Amino acid sequence: MKVNYYKKTNTILKEIEGFVFLRTIFIRCLLCLLLCISVLLSLQTATAEEPGALSERPSFRKSFVPLTVGDYFSCEVPADWSRYDPIFGLSQEERKAYGVKLQGPWNGEIPVKISVYYYAKGNMLYKSVDHYMRLFSQPALGVALEGSSYGPVVPTMISGRKAMAFERLGNEFVPIRNDRGFFDKPTSGDAASVYERREMMERPVPVKERFAVLTAESGFYALCYSAPVEKFQEFLPVFEKVTETFYAMR
Repeated sequence: MKVNYYKKTNTILKEIEGFVFLRTIFIRCLLCLLLCISVLLSLQTATAEEPGALSERPSFRKSFVPLTVGDYFSCEVPADWSRYDPIFGLSQEERKAYGVKLQGPWNGEIPVKISVYYYAKGNMLYKSVDHYMRLFSQPALGVALEGSSYGPVVPTMISGRKAMAFERLGNEFVPIRNDRGFFDKPTSGDAASVYERREMMERPVPVKERFAVLTAESGFYALCYSAPVEKFQEFLPVFEKVTETFYAMR
C-alpha cells in the first residue's frame, strides 16, 4: 500500500511540475507578445505625429510626360503641372512664337513657372537673340533696381548645341491686404510702396529666375524658370529635367 501511495504522490508531483513549467513558458510568451505590441504601437504613434514627412518630398520625383510642340522642339514636362495660355491676344502663329507655359502645384503668393519657346525670325516679340539677351540678362537702364541683381552669362550645352545660361533676382508685387478704411493713411510701420490710396499699395516678393537661350538656323529658343526665392532650389530639378530632355528641331 505504501509503495502505491509513493508512486501516486510522485506522479502527482511530476504533473504539477509539468504544469508549472508550461505555465512559466506561457507567461514568458505572453510578455514577449505584449512587448512586441507596445513597440508596434509606439512606431505607429511616431509616424502619425509626422503627417507632413511624405508631403515634403520634392515634386520633381513625380513622373514626367513627353511634350512636342509642332516641328519646333520636344522635351519632357512634369505630369502634375498645369499648362496655361493667354485667352486674349494674338495666336502663336500670328506672333511667330511657339511654345508652352507651365505652372507648378505650389499655391503660394507667386506661382512657380516654366516656359519653353521657339521664337522664329520676324516674331513680334524680340527682334533677335541679342535683343532678348539685352532685355533679360542685364538691367534695362544700365543700373539694377533696388532688390534686383543679375548673374553672369555662362556657356552651356543644350540639345547638343552651345547655349547661354544666366540667372537674375527681382521682385514681383502683390497687393497688401488690410482692414483700414478707403482713405486711411498708412502707418509708419507699413512696408510697402508709397501710394496715397490704400487700395493701390503693394509689397515686393523676391523672385529668382534662370534662363537658357540657344540659337537656331532661323530664330532662337528660350527656356525660363521662375520661382519665389524660398522655393527656387526645391523646384530647380524640374527645370533641369526639362532642359536635359529638350530637343531642338530647328
